[in-house]
Amino acid sequence: MALNFFQFFKQDKVSVGVDISDKSIKVLSLNRQNNGKLSAEAFGYISIGEGVIENGRILDIEKFSSALKEIFEKTQPKPITPKKIFLAVPESKTFINIYKVSADLMGKDLENKIRTLAAESIPFNPNDLYFDFKEIYYDKKTKRKGILYIASPKETIERYLNSFYKIGVKTVIVDIESASLARALIKKENKQESILILDMGARTTNMSIIDKGEIRLSASFPFGGNHLTKAIATNLKLSFEEADRMKITLGLNEKVGDNKILPIFNSFCLPIIDEIKKEIEHYQTINQCKIKAIIICGGSSLMAGIDACIEKRIGIQVQRANPWTNWKIEINSESGKIYLRKEAPILYAVVIGLALRGLEKDPHHVNINLVNFKGRSLGL
Repeated sequence: MALNFFQFFKQDKVSVGVDISDKSIKVLSLNRQNNGKLSAEAFGYISIGEGVIENGRILDIEKFSSALKEIFEKTQPKPITPKKIFLAVPESKTFINIYKVSADLMGKDLENKIRTLAAESIPFNPNDLYFDFKEIYYDKKTKRKGILYIASPKETIERYLNSFYKIGVKTVIVDIESASLARALIKKENKQESILILDMGARTTNMSIIDKGEIRLSASFPFGGNHLTKAIATNLKLSFEEADRMKITLGLNEKVGDNKILPIFNSFCLPIIDEIKKEIEHYQTINQCKIKAIIICGGSSLMAGIDACIEKRIGIQVQRANPWTNWKIEINSESGKIYLRKEAPILYAVVIGLALRGLEKDPHHVNINLVNFKGRSLGL
């Protein structure tokens, strides 16, 4: 009996995270050594072709499963053969709400109340969702508590689960990208502060306000780096690849006398930044708090001068975080170090956050896990 007890609370020393986007897959095998230090056993990146994933939904399970098998074989400095992995779904495929309920509600009564509230506020049949929820705050004055509820369509989740199952890998946690980013990018000493994470992807721009380590607001804007690249390519008569290189390297550098990107950026991107500013101001007013910093991440955050532009426009300090140095993750192999030099460290933020969750003492219950609950009839 004692053996089973200790096995139940046994903490894994190796964790494998998998970050999936419409165009790529990233994998990280993270090891917690006996001295407590973290080291990257293996990591890798692979591009996936058109027609495999679109807007976070797997279109071709066979091709996607083949890509998964390939990346596990090509990770550096050695291939990995995971039995289980930690996965995140994109924000565009999730519904995030905070419900205020009576503090007396517990157990099944709380679950049924959350199911009812979700059925009233989400444009999906409750039977067609995977979801999870957790208490994130308690209001002593009103004796009510805030419940963070996150759901994703069953079809979306099950396509991911089935794809991994086809290659003999179990998905034990389905997290969300914003939670993984918060885990990787917010330093321990800043956990009690209000931080905004701005994930500037190719397809969308997602903002998440993290307060005392919990998601308090999430918003998505249907504009990403690819939209700006296409605008640059069209206006300057360049190929997409040439425009993308110019966007990253030249960026918003005002010291360049004739920076032709600036007017294009101002036309397309400043309205998005102004919308983000409005969201921040509204949140600060309602919650009577102050956002201490904005952390930018995602491929478009690599554009030269974007940090200074956002800071000037919004009036809040903007940081570029490095999740590898945040967590002092060691890369012991020379080939691994060479490989990472070719990639931007920030692009591994989500997968680092996922692997870190796998090393928690109780990864299943430390945060949201979208496979904890499936939709069912409420009998209403």
